[in-house]
Amino acid sequence: MRLSILICTMPVRQKMLKELCDSLNCYRFNGDVELLIDDRMNITTGTKRNDLLKRAKAEYVVFIDD
Repeated sequence: MRLSILICTMPVRQKMLKELCDSLNCYRFNGDVELLIDDRMNITTGTKRNDLLKRAKAEYVVFIDD
């Protein structure tokens, strides 16, 4: 796997997250990309980012906003 796309969000931003995921789905990644999302409440963004980094399996990692 070459790229992990990591997204920190919140349940109240589900509409924005859906729009982002819909736009990412138009690309054909052929298994080279994993998409990881953390939408837990009452967790700091820093904690979410660190947890996502631990779960990422790809050679490259990028954070994007919803």
